[in-house]
Amino acid sequence: MVIVLDKFPLLVNGKVDRQGLIKIYDKTNNNDDADIPLEIDYTGVNPCDLEVARVLFETVGEVLGRSVRGALSIRAGFYELGGNSLNTIYTITRLREKGYYIEINDFLRSNNLGEVLSHLKTNPENAREEDEHKFAIQPMRNDHKERVIEMIVSSFCCNIELEEVVNHNPLQLKSHINTICCDEYALHLDACWGQLLAAGLSIVLEDLSGKAMAVALNFDARDEPDIELSGGLARIMGFIKYVEGSVRDTMLPEGKGTILHSFMMATDCQLSPQDKVSAILLLELGTERVARERHFRGIFATNTSPLTQQLATDVLGFKMLLNYQINQYVDSNGERPFGQAPNDLRAIVCWKPID
Repeated sequence: MVIVLDKFPLLVNGKVDRQGLIKIYDKTNNNDDADIPLEIDYTGVNPCDLEVARVLFETVGEVLGRSVRGALSIRAGFYELGGNSLNTIYTITRLREKGYYIEINDFLRSNNLGEVLSHLKTNPENAREEDEHKFAIQPMRNDHKERVIEMIVSSFCCNIELEEVVNHNPLQLKSHINTICCDEYALHLDACWGQLLAAGLSIVLEDLSGKAMAVALNFDARDEPDIELSGGLARIMGFIKYVEGSVRDTMLPEGKGTILHSFMMATDCQLSPQDKVSAILLLELGTERVARERHFRGIFATNTSPLTQQLATDVLGFKMLLNYQINQYVDSNGERPFGQAPNDLRAIVCWKPID
């Protein structure tokens, strides 16, 4: 079935709103019940909070669409209703657009929409810098190596869109593609591990038992190691270098010690949606802390994940310097290694000045 749209629904950062597209498709493909309203139950809501509750319930309904499981009420949990880590950021962003603010950690800790309602404010509040109940930010050490490689490999080989289209062959088995990329990522990290430790800019999140559950790999953007790459990873890193190069060389400060490059972030694949968002937020805040302590002038990053894109531009205050459609990239051989990527897969190059 083909659906003709007058315009695409967009997020505030200009990226196509995938949830909005899904909702349009559901309504078009289910004409028999497309007009059935969401089930909303205001039982137990304080009369003075009815308007805020209406905004909250309707916003959650907009984000989850027809996939919502059950009635929207103060007793319903966001993740029980069908929410996930990306929907968390969409919901918080939509609420902010409507004039209501909530800290990400408060949203994550809320057991139900009633608790979310109690935290909503009409003025912005800064996110907390640490979630002491779950994780502790630590400098990356040599004994973290095995866990760091495990998390990077699992995150970048199984969940990132670039790895799925890098071979420009829609018939190739995804499992085979992932096997190749996993080996390449592991070898790449092993090759630059010593330089990562020597730079002293990378951090991990440890749980209460001391196990590393998330990692942020950071370099000085003007002092990065030159590692020889091959295969699919060489194509991916070549693309990243391409989109970052014009921005870094023309729009950012010169000299070593000025730009902290947030190179890779990854979380343990077993984390819940709530803990994943919380972990990524803490990695971002921990990286900013490192940048301040080392007197960098700002943080530079490229995101292809919708979750980190939303966090960076809509929550953490990064400035978008380049929004690049990935399937338009042509490499030095005149080939399009990501030609099979969908049109809405973007690379967002962003920068956050450090005051």
